Amino acid sequence: MISLLSCRQIGNNSYILSNINYTCNSDQYNFYSMSLVFPFLISWVIVIPFILLVHIYRNRSKLDSLFTNMKFGFLYREYKSNVYYWEFIKIAQKLSIILALNFYYQNVVIKGLLVILIITAYGIISNKLKPYKEDEQNYIDSLSTKVCALTIYLCLLMYQNDYKYLVIISVLMIFIINISFVCFILTRVFHGYKQKIQKIFEFLTIKVFKKQKQQQISKKQINPKLREKIRRSLINYCYLSLDKRQEIMFSVLNNQISQQFSAIKAQQNIQKLEQSQKQEFKFETQSPYIIPNQNSHSTLSIFKLNETQNQSDIISQYQKDQLIGLKIKSSNKRQSFIKKQKNKNLFDTNLSQAQSESYPDDINAIQMMDQSNPNFLPQFMQIQQTNSLK
Repeated sequence: MISLLSCRQIGNNSYILSNINYTCNSDQYNFYSMSLVFPFLISWVIVIPFILLVHIYRNRSKLDSLFTNMKFGFLYREYKSNVYYWEFIKIAQKLSIILALNFYYQNVVIKGLLVILIITAYGIISNKLKPYKEDEQNYIDSLSTKVCALTIYLCLLMYQNDYKYLVIISVLMIFIINISFVCFILTRVFHGYKQKIQKIFEFLTIKVFKKQKQQQISKKQINPKLREKIRRSLINYCYLSLDKRQEIMFSVLNNQISQQFSAIKAQQNIQKLEQSQKQEFKFETQSPYIIPNQNSHSTLSIFKLNETQNQSDIISQYQKDQLIGLKIKSSNKRQSFIKKQKNKNLFDTNLSQAQSESYPDDINAIQMMDQSNPNFLPQFMQIQQTNSLK
């Protein structure tokens, strides 16, 4: 908008700054500037900010209310209550800088001096009032105004200066001042987000450490002797007949079932002892009128142990029935396979007799593989059954 009103001199004629195809002070320029540009510029730059300022001034005692804060809080929320109008001062500063830059486009020295005056005036008022609620923001605001004023002054010193050493010194000073200011702002931002950055860094380190640990676990190799033994046992297993394979499979399953059964029994015994101790402690604490006697105490403890044993037997009966059912199913499957494979070839029987010496090693090797990988045995047996069917 402002660039449409400002002009630049080219030769003997002056042209519009934003479009040099049109000359200034012509009838067309005067018509559009008076009918279109000036009204929009006045409404956006003067009328709307003035209306907002008047509304905030009328409600200056109710700035903390929910209604005013939701509507106009973005204009005064970060400032102190006695300097609620500071945002409009910043708008006036920016507008005056834009006007100076556009109307004095070709006069670089005048333009620079006006901008320095505007920035210094703003800095003096800001240092006196300290409008921000936080002291750090006041410090950054005053520092930024000083950096801007000093940078513009050094740029004016460089402009059309015949002394090269002054130009070099001013360039170096501009570079150092602005780089140091940017580094200061970045350190403040980093300090503000320090906790969040630490949490992100900890999360990433934990994730990377877990990946490295998993890779180390996957890279661990099995003992070569054990691997060779497993390989031989698997080769021998492949040459066995179906009867021998079924025997090996059912023996491994029986071993697993017996281990599970013994573990369940041990847990039940531990639970029985804990329950008996708890009941004895309750009986001792709840019966203060009973005279302590060793015989009576022992008979009571025996009676309570028998009672807890009966309760635990009833609870674990379902698990025992399941285990017995698994054993019956495994024996039935074994008998059915034996009946089906009675008329096997002599070649398979000879191979099974030749490999019978490695039978205990096969069981141990398969049990070791099954402990390391629980899904190994079922997958291997499925593959062998499909091969036999083919």
